[in-house]
Formats: sequence, structure tokens, C-alpha cells
Amino acid sequence: VLESERQIAVALARTADDELTHLFEQARAEGRLDGVAMVIDQAAQAIHGALAPIVDAWCGATGHITGTVGRNKNGPGRRRGHGHPGYRPPAALQRLIQRRHSTCVFPTCNRKAIHCDLDHSTPYHKGGVTCRCNMSPLCRPHHRIFKQHRQWRLIQIWPGLLIWITPAGTWHIVLPE
Repeated sequence: VLESERQIAVALARTADDELTHLFEQARAEGRLDGVAMVIDQAAQAIHGALAPIVDAWCGATGHITGTVGRNKNGPGRRRGHGHPGYRPPAALQRLIQRRHSTCVFPTCNRKAIHCDLDHSTPYHKGGVTCRCNMSPLCRPHHRIFKQHRQWRLIQIWPGLLIWITPAGTWHIVLPE
């Protein structure tokens, strides 16, 4: 993983955690914890959306790591030079993601990444790119939880920086290694 990418992720994680903590404390002070999961999810989505143009530029500029610059076919949500044109990531991209996260990214799981599915945080069929900024290792049980129990949310706001939002509105931030 690029050291600069990790440093950016650490700084963004602090900022995101501060913002989510502020929203949570405000909801608690106002006695509105019943809708806090939705508020936290919306805030994390807003952070993701605000960073999207920067992530696109970053991935397009540093795509040489995965050998994908200039090879994309344009399609929904896919830009030339950003990501791989197919659903399955090429071997180089798989290795990069497995080095970035050596275990399943679900909080407290320690299953080795090489034994996990590589998951698109934004589903491929909904315009999610096959790129390091949209993929992470999830073991099969946690992949099923995430895909089948939509109360859990997973948002990747920067390559390797993931925010898990629980049904109760708490969150867990996962950093790249």
C-alpha cells in the first residue's frame, strides 16, 4: 500500500470519527437515538460523496500499481483509467487488496484475507468500480451479513478506509495496514 495513501486514510479517519461522534452526541443530547443509525449512515455517505472526485483522481493517477490505467471500457460509474473493466479483479489488484488488509475487514474478524471474498463496497451492478477504492476482503459469513442484512452498512470513503455502521447506529472504522 502506498504510504501516502495510508497517511491520508489515517487523517480522514480522524476527521470522519470526529464528525460522526459529534452527530451521535447531538442526537443523544436531543433524545433522538431512535433514528441515529440513519443519521450516521447519511453523514458517512455525505463524506463518501464529498471525497468521490478526489478518490477518482487519485485512483486514476496511481492506477499503474494495478496495471489498469487507460484500459477501462467506459460504462455506468466507470471512468477511463479508474478501476478494472470487469467484475473480477486481476491478480495484481487482488494481491494489493490482500496486502492492504491481511484479514477480513469486519470488526474483530481475523480470517486471513487470502481465504476471503473480495467484496465491492458499492455493488458492481450498481456502478461500483472494480478498484482498490471499492474493494476489501470479507470472509464468507461476514460477506453474507453485509449483503443479506442491509441494516449493516459498509462505506469505503478512501482506498482501504472503511466505515461499518451497525443497526444501532454505532460505527467501526477500519484502516489500511
